Amino acid sequence: MQLSDSHEQYWQKNLNITAVLLATWFVVTFVVAYFGRDLTFTFFGWPFSFWMGAQGSLVVYVVIIVYYAVYMGRLDEEHGVAEDLEDLTFTFFGWPFSFWMGAQGSLVVYVVIIVYYAVYMGRLDEEHGVAEDLED
Repeated sequence: MQLSDSHEQYWQKNLNITAVLLATWFVVTFVVAYFGRDLTFTFFGWPFSFWMGAQGSLVVYVVIIVYYAVYMGRLDEEHGVAEDLEDLTFTFFGWPFSFWMGAQGSLVVYVVIIVYYAVYMGRLDEEHGVAEDLED
């Protein structure tokens, strides 16, 4: 199948932005962690390495996702391949599904992850004999 010039430009721009964002992800995830002890300057009142590990990298991940979504939406419109979002909407308990995922859906996912982590760590503590007795 022969691609048109518009499709080739679309695909090339898609590959370029993906490569840039993956490189950003790699730097934030691995390079900053590797040089963590050397990053001793203060950032928002905390050591930079602690800030990046605790919240900075998560902020960068969210920015990467939002930027990619906005960029690809504009690129889709520019090349005439944008989807009609009205066809993709459906309701869940009377509210649009996008509302649930934005407001409650992500909260549910966070709670499930936290509960799973707590249960897993409790079992791991018991297995290694370091579980705390909470009855005291």
